[in-house]
Amino acid sequence: GLLAPPVESLILYKANCFNISSILPIVNVSLGAKAKSIKLNEEIENLALKAAKTIGCKVAGVDILEKPEGPVIIEINSQPGWSGLQSVTPVNIAEEIVKYIITELK
Repeated sequence: GLLAPPVESLILYKANCFNISSILPIVNVSLGAKAKSIKLNEEIENLALKAAKTIGCKVAGVDILEKPEGPVIIEINSQPGWSGLQSVTPVNIAEEIVKYIITELK
């Protein structure tokens, strides 16, 4: 999953838990995935930014699954949850979103 508070700066987390019954990765922290802080490569960062901008979101959660063929967007959230992300970053996400919104309103 991904949260961009604002779209111009990304913080990502990567899920590391698997659902054996379906052989599909669990990418949602609320379903049991574990958050992990990672350094984004330019390709994934650009993909997430483009996805959020495409749907007109300045604050968005973009879930990206890394596959052998390359990164794949599986979901874009206009109102993302960030409990998993907050657990792996010292950045106060809610505060950053509020600051960004106030700046945009000026």
